[in-house]
Amino acid sequence: MDLLQISLIACLFAAVSSANAQPCAQKIGRAPSYIACACNTTYCDQIPNVTTLKNGQFAVLETDEDGKRGELKLGNIGEKLTVKTGNEKIIIRLDPKTTYQEILGFGAAFTDSVGVNLRSLSNELQQSILEQYFGKNGIGYTLGRVPIASTDFSWGEYSYLDKEDDFDLRTFNLTKEDFDLKISFIKRAEQLLGRPLNLVASPWSAPAWMKTNGKMIHGGRLSGRCPGKYYETWGKYYIRFFEEYHKNGLDFWGLTTLNEPSSGRIPFYPWQSMYMSPEDLRSFINVYLGPNMKANQVTKDVKIMVNDDNVHNLPDYVQNVFDDSETAKYVDGIAIHWYHNDFSNLERLRETNKRWPNKFVLSTEACAGAELFDKGPVLGMWQRGVRYVRDIIDTLSRNAIGWIDWNLCLNMEGGPTFVDNRVDSPILVDAEKGEYYKQPMFYAMAHFSKFVTPGSHRTHHDVAGLPEKSKLGSIAFTTPEGKRVLVLNNENDFKAFDIQIKDPAGSESIYYTIERNSFVTIVWNKH
Repeated sequence: MDLLQISLIACLFAAVSSANAQPCAQKIGRAPSYIACACNTTYCDQIPNVTTLKNGQFAVLETDEDGKRGELKLGNIGEKLTVKTGNEKIIIRLDPKTTYQEILGFGAAFTDSVGVNLRSLSNELQQSILEQYFGKNGIGYTLGRVPIASTDFSWGEYSYLDKEDDFDLRTFNLTKEDFDLKISFIKRAEQLLGRPLNLVASPWSAPAWMKTNGKMIHGGRLSGRCPGKYYETWGKYYIRFFEEYHKNGLDFWGLTTLNEPSSGRIPFYPWQSMYMSPEDLRSFINVYLGPNMKANQVTKDVKIMVNDDNVHNLPDYVQNVFDDSETAKYVDGIAIHWYHNDFSNLERLRETNKRWPNKFVLSTEACAGAELFDKGPVLGMWQRGVRYVRDIIDTLSRNAIGWIDWNLCLNMEGGPTFVDNRVDSPILVDAEKGEYYKQPMFYAMAHFSKFVTPGSHRTHHDVAGLPEKSKLGSIAFTTPEGKRVLVLNNENDFKAFDIQIKDPAGSESIYYTIERNSFVTIVWNKH
């Protein structure tokens, strides 16, 4: 079915329902259940806003393997369902008096590759993609991650200080990539959002001449010891980055000290990487980074995060920093990546939070298609959306304050990437056809980012009647706008669940059936 046909159907649909006036224009991948949604200059589906609900009403946004993408249903609280034989009966009781972490938000990274792909499209399509994420009818992104210099999703290696032995940073400069591929699009996103994004900066590697191996790629460490001139210069490098972006109208909420430092221990790691031991990290923060950032007017309020790596590093990698009170006072939180979470003990997050409860956790990178056995983009692959929902529930249930995806968009091959590290993205761009495709991961993000607004609090809930190994995930929130939000993820291939939701603020229950292979967001007023 092409976009013209979908547009005609949308017009007919609008005559009978205002719930989903712009349904998905389905683009089928390599299997019938592999469904993406196609967008061009004349048409793109839209997930409805749920800004106001009548008393006694609830809204359900549903996405499923069969092709529903953020479809809205409205129901009446207290109205019971028709009983279906064979469905498990589940009771969810909210305990809104027991609250946990405040949610910062959701977002993605502005890499060089994102900028390249956006610039490959017309201005109209560029704006369309940005509106999907940041516009008033978009999915509510409020976070953005910005690499400090080059990454694997760049045309190649570059730093801001390529002149050897320039310890005073006289030749420090932002690059064409910053101005053409990052800054301009971040500003456009902020204009759509109507306020500044909470931006997080992350370096992948120091300049080549500052490292033991003389390259930005292939791991290695900073030369010398800490204290020492290389570490001092590296600390100045961070601050100059923030100062230069400030001159260009962008300020940052946070900084991660180094992207995936564990990869820097691998001698032939194919892209930009650098190792810093826990001991060196502690000294670097204590002697240079912490005091210098606090003394600078541009950086004094930037939140410093350590780790920025996979969960299996915790709590060991951060222990030296947090057990030293003179260093810990400079560090606000812990950044984590999602890779290997399916095989890791996620209770490490809870243990880490329990040991240092005043340090927040933020998930700063995730992407599908990064594993060797599941590599590259796959159009419409349902299970990748499911993995996003599962991981967001898992990490936020263990006190993470937000979740940042990797590239905002990539091309149909999962790039460009100068080291052929092709991966998937919630939006894939087909510049030749003048179209882009919203993947199941896009809708997975939307089920949280559009409804769990910044300032929301995770709310305690109990689930009764849930069989062991039921593959039904759940998480609840209360928003600053006075709404309850419950996200459910049913990973069963054949089993549906009849859900009864009890909110002590009301006398009646919400009844809903979550179908097989689907995830839903249920929203209602708390009073």
